[in-house]
Amino acid sequence: MTEAVGIRVERPSWLRNNVGLAAVLVLIGAVCAVGAVVSDRFLSFNNFLNVFEQTTDLALVSIGQTLAILSGGIDLSVGSLISLTSCLTSGLINNDPDRVIPVVLAVLALGTLVGFANAGLVVVLRVHPLIVTLGMGAVLQGVTLLYALGPVGRVPRGFNFLAYGRVYGLPLGATIAVLLCLLIALMLRYLPLGRQVYALGDDANSARLVGLRRTWILMLVYGTSGFCCAATGLYLAARFGVSRIVARDALRTLQALGIADIKMGKGGGARVARGNPRLFAEALAVQLDLTGVTVAEIMDAQRAIETLAAELAAEHATAADHARLRCLLDEAEAIIDDTPAYTRSCRDFHLAVAEASHNRVLVTQLISLQHVSWPAENRTLTPQVARRVLAVHRELFALIEMRDAAGARRLMDDHVKMIRARRVAEHDQDHDQDEADHCC
Repeated sequence: MTEAVGIRVERPSWLRNNVGLAAVLVLIGAVCAVGAVVSDRFLSFNNFLNVFEQTTDLALVSIGQTLAILSGGIDLSVGSLISLTSCLTSGLINNDPDRVIPVVLAVLALGTLVGFANAGLVVVLRVHPLIVTLGMGAVLQGVTLLYALGPVGRVPRGFNFLAYGRVYGLPLGATIAVLLCLLIALMLRYLPLGRQVYALGDDANSARLVGLRRTWILMLVYGTSGFCCAATGLYLAARFGVSRIVARDALRTLQALGIADIKMGKGGGARVARGNPRLFAEALAVQLDLTGVTVAEIMDAQRAIETLAAELAAEHATAADHARLRCLLDEAEAIIDDTPAYTRSCRDFHLAVAEASHNRVLVTQLISLQHVSWPAENRTLTPQVARRVLAVHRELFALIEMRDAAGARRLMDDHVKMIRARRVAEHDQDHDQDEADHCC
């Protein structure tokens, strides 16, 4: 009688203790394998150097962020601090080689102090680091915009050696980042301070009970994070000559103002895709409202815009424009008893007439005025008025379709006069009601 003999295969001790690292190495190997299949130059030495160099800024900022996460927190102020330090570096140096060393030291000290401030606020206020660093990021972004609304200054040519210089054929900035990563890894692995960071992140209460100095550990962690952010700002200033982050913020400002439409690339880059008339029109509408322009003034401007638009639509409208106008009229007929929907449909018809003129300036201006012409609550729109408006729209469409530019202009002029009278009357009624409500 034979007995089954079980064979137990044990994994190597290194693999048992470093499962996470092994998984990362396997993932990197898989990416390299896919890259090698896609491109025969992916595994070349020059490509590895290129990737090595381009990940420097991410590697630098990740060092401090890693410590913050290991300690049980997070640092959301890194982006704003990088923006500020990069901007200060190029702005303060301003192409003067004698300022390089003082400015570099000052910027590194500033980043470290901001990190100390984050840690101090976490300890004193007893607020989670997520909240503290988020608020600090907003403050730093405001300081950056106060200092400069766009790229300022420039760095001397020799300062670019930090980003483009080579040491034994390896990029200097990337080499420094790797050395810092190794230094932090050794500290976390072999020094008592590293074990204290892990202990604090694992259970802050237990760490306090065993006597760990939480305040000093957080000061070290967030001070290191601030220092790494400042180093990243120095690197970006050396690489791009001015602050790359400020340029990004300037693009966002252009988009918020409605001047341009910004598209983000898959790799994180940004480009000005095109102007956005609708965004600009919405910004103009806000400005008109803030400056106190009267309803009568807006309606007079709309009268000039729409009469010209109707005339040009009769001259330039295409078959597709005619089909859209016809579709909108049929839609209005179907929803004529639904006041809000019918009001939106009338607005769309007027905008479609402007678009049929193929004049983008007229369309943009009309969009900026629509908040007065077609309010969300159209109190004077009775069923009789709705049918009369629909009849005018059908007549206007017939004139546009017949290419009768003069007739379309006259009809639109009379139509907008009617709209103007209704809107001004509504505004005067609201004004009288407000005065009555405030009368003592």
